[in-house]
Amino acid sequence: MVSDLSTLLWGGRFTENLNDLMVTFNESLPFDKALHEADVRGSITYAKALLQLDLLTDEELSEITTGLEAVEKEWADGKFVIHPAVDEDIHTANERRLAELIGPTIAGKLHTGRSRNEQIATDLRLWVRAQLDGLSEQLRAALTVCAGRAKAGVDLSGGWGSRLSEDLILYSTAEFSFVRVADAYSTGSSLMPQKKNPDSLELIRGKAGRVLGQASGFLSTLKSLPTAYNKDIQESVEPLLDCVKTVSHCLRIAGGECPSGRHHIAGAVVRKAEEKGISIAELELPDLKQISPQFEADIVDVFDFERSVERRTAQGGTSRSSVLGQISAIEAYLAGN
Repeated sequence: MVSDLSTLLWGGRFTENLNDLMVTFNESLPFDKALHEADVRGSITYAKALLQLDLLTDEELSEITTGLEAVEKEWADGKFVIHPAVDEDIHTANERRLAELIGPTIAGKLHTGRSRNEQIATDLRLWVRAQLDGLSEQLRAALTVCAGRAKAGVDLSGGWGSRLSEDLILYSTAEFSFVRVADAYSTGSSLMPQKKNPDSLELIRGKAGRVLGQASGFLSTLKSLPTAYNKDIQESVEPLLDCVKTVSHCLRIAGGECPSGRHHIAGAVVRKAEEKGISIAELELPDLKQISPQFEADIVDVFDFERSVERRTAQGGTSRSSVLGQISAIEAYLAGN
């Protein structure tokens, strides 16, 4: 529980301490501390504006700037000490620490005519702008890799990251074998040592839904808000931070994923079949060999549907022997019950 309301930026009006649960419910520092650099930059700029209005002296501006730079260094070095129940958000935390470093009299002047609503709006813009610079470079890198394969796979339709992942997952299965996912972007199975899981692609597909869900969720929050800032908008910060990190990771993974695919072979097969006016299953081995030497005589098994069914011999599989075994198990169960 907050024991001293004077430690809060808004505490002067109140006489009762906050409820313990309300303290936790209200605080945003656990996630908006990621904005520490943007908050310090915004505060230094605001202090310069106060100087232009003759609300600060040159000496006071120098002390505030030096103090804020020291606060940022503590964050950067992982040495900033958070005071629970006092530091409810990044703005409160930084101003509290600044007052400890340079004294409350000069530090308090930084809050002149300033609202935390304005601070968070400024912080988010500064942070997002910096993140977009990084995302742009990551997107460019991913597009460069994918564009390098575009001509080779021109017969394959494009799509979003989620759709691309789904297609590559499908084409990496034994039934297709058009794509090989690099070991660096795969994981193994704890049960089947020979198995290689395309987890990187599956996670990109899943995280696309996560990002869309967060966007949809916050739009639902916004739909009934009146004009201007409301505390509800605090709920945008955490999903924003998560979405930027998620998209960044997906782009970096996708940038390394595309070169490992052999899906241009699939495009060439489709094109060959179209040129001959036949289905893919009707292509002969010499035609396929012209496309890639990787094709062997057993490629015909891919288009032999009966043989494909018979390959599934495990319990619950589709082969004739497996199905008969399941029928026998059911008959035995019925006979005994």
